[in-house]
Amino acid sequence: MPKAEKYPSRPIYVFRLSHRLALQWMMLGLVLFSAISVAVSKVYTAIHQQHWIPPDALELTHPWDYGRLAALFALPIATPALYGCLHGLTLKAFGGTPHFGVGAKHLSPYTFVTAFGQRFTRNAFLVSKFIPLVIINITALGLLMMFPRLAWLGWVVALNTAGAVGDLWMASLVCRYPASVNIEDQRDGFAIYGPGEGSRSQIQSGDRHSVWPANLWQIIHLTLIVFVLLTLMPLSLLIPFDILKVPPFQLTVGGQTFFRWMQGREGFSISFRPLVAALLAPAIALAIASASRGLRR
Repeated sequence: MPKAEKYPSRPIYVFRLSHRLALQWMMLGLVLFSAISVAVSKVYTAIHQQHWIPPDALELTHPWDYGRLAALFALPIATPALYGCLHGLTLKAFGGTPHFGVGAKHLSPYTFVTAFGQRFTRNAFLVSKFIPLVIINITALGLLMMFPRLAWLGWVVALNTAGAVGDLWMASLVCRYPASVNIEDQRDGFAIYGPGEGSRSQIQSGDRHSVWPANLWQIIHLTLIVFVLLTLMPLSLLIPFDILKVPPFQLTVGGQTFFRWMQGREGFSISFRPLVAALLAPAIALAIASASRGLRR
């Protein structure tokens, strides 16, 4: 078991999660989620000779599909919870005392597992970051390839990979330092300690590692919020529409059906396309930003 050496109390590098960087992680997570979903769909179809759940549309039917609806909300909670447990077990294996929690940066939520005030070797830190991603993805993919009925595990792989974007980002930064450094895994970042005093520099990574111009992040953040609202809206209307017996209708944007509601004697059917929501979100965000700017003049 690798043990951290005793180095000076002042770090040579400090990484802090800023609200702008948290937003970038969320956007990169969405990209990873879409890419992994498409990849899983292709592999699943090639192996089982049948289609996986289409990544660009979602359909719920009744009777009685509220269990599937509950699963849609449970998976995004259970997957990061399992990820955090494996991360914590890895830290404990290296002699740490893990602490679990959730936080938010400018409405961008995140979960954290850390060992306050404890230092680890660079390699131990990297292992703790990669173990949850590797174990969950390999296990889920293995079961998915053997048992076609467990198609929902494809969403676990996509959610787990997208949720690991922050750990992958931090691991890429840590890899730039030699294996001799010690690392303290903190709640919203990490600190690196080395044997030398001359190379000390406190760096707030939120600005240094930003990949988008400052004047764009507000538009991007608003786009993300609009996308989430457009995606959650159909799910939130499902039960009220069923109770109120709303007649069938559909919403079409540019020839593409965004939302369709059907109800008859045998039950209901609801479908919507997140891909259309992704195309609408930037336009709506720009319109809101333009209107807000006009009102301030």
